[in-house]
Amino acid sequence: MLDTERIKNRIPTRRVKLKYLSISFNSSIQVNSLSDTGKTPVYGASGIAGYTNELGIDRDYLGIVKDGAGAGRINCYKKGSLLSNTLSYIIPQKNVEINWLKYSIISLNLSETIDKTTIPHIYFSDYGNRFLYYLSFEEQNKISKYLDQKCAEIDRLIEIENQQIEKLKEYKQAVITEAVTKGLDKSAPMKPSGVEWIGEIPEDWRICRIKNVAIISNGKEIEADGGEVPVYGSGGIFKYTDKPLFSGTSLLLGRKGTIDKPMLVQGDFWTVDTMFYTSEIRNIAPKYLYYCAKSLICFDFFKSGSVLPSMTQSELNNIFITYPDFYTQNQIVEYLDKKCFNIDSLIEIKQKKIDKQNEYKKSLIYEYVTGKKEVV
Repeated sequence: MLDTERIKNRIPTRRVKLKYLSISFNSSIQVNSLSDTGKTPVYGASGIAGYTNELGIDRDYLGIVKDGAGAGRINCYKKGSLLSNTLSYIIPQKNVEINWLKYSIISLNLSETIDKTTIPHIYFSDYGNRFLYYLSFEEQNKISKYLDQKCAEIDRLIEIENQQIEKLKEYKQAVITEAVTKGLDKSAPMKPSGVEWIGEIPEDWRICRIKNVAIISNGKEIEADGGEVPVYGSGGIFKYTDKPLFSGTSLLLGRKGTIDKPMLVQGDFWTVDTMFYTSEIRNIAPKYLYYCAKSLICFDFFKSGSVLPSMTQSELNNIFITYPDFYTQNQIVEYLDKKCFNIDSLIEIKQKKIDKQNEYKKSLIYEYVTGKKEVV
């Protein structure tokens, strides 16, 4: 609640640099040095990365991601734990409430100031000189308790939307798999496919290996930056170059990492050496081949038990897919295009709700830690 009289009459807030309110230092612990057991948990950017027998930090502290896609993300960690070398420690000074400090750093929007054209990095030597609005410990404590409550409420709403998005994604996957393995005619007589993950297929369908309908080629390291030709990685376009590796319609598949996220692209493009692309698609509708790739449950076999899932060209070539006649392929593509568009539209609506809630949370944090609003 905003109390304008109290704000008008209060003692002016002091602007203090972050480096005077905290101590920061980097971790040197490599993730590959950790074990599955030990007395001290070590956290990475995505949670517990492993364990060590080194002594943990002797008080609660903050950790901020300093390298990679999550650079600038900050969390509180309990005493007795440690961080991996992709994070930095931030330990509050005396009379600095830890959650208030976390919210104050969040209000700096560090991730939005990072140059994302290369691997993102942030350094305390830079952001430690940013100003925070220093308040009494009592005020800090009131603000952190209020924001803990409000942010928890917002996060619960966001979690509900995220759960619904996941259900929609699961439904979309089921719709695709059902269509490319069972067809659209629910009354069609069925026969065993002979392939475990496919199961039964319509009686007049066939199966074939991917190598029978497409030539799979390896992507290549990028030769030059700058230009108008998109360069695809596993997450989509991430840069541009001046000449294409291939021109035409092609199915892209991850060779390492995200092996189960195919992309259908058209026109001039380049794709990197962690990707496969089809240099020829023959005797099959390209969009149908794409939907078959989206349905490949057998990708789970290559993902399980591997830190970095990978697939060889030979393995991909020999995966079986269903192969109905062209008319049926095009019917399925038309059906799935409409169904997936409708599902994706619902997901987009929910994602916009999440974005709106996140923006509200950011503005709420900013208003209270900068003194524009006061907890009463």
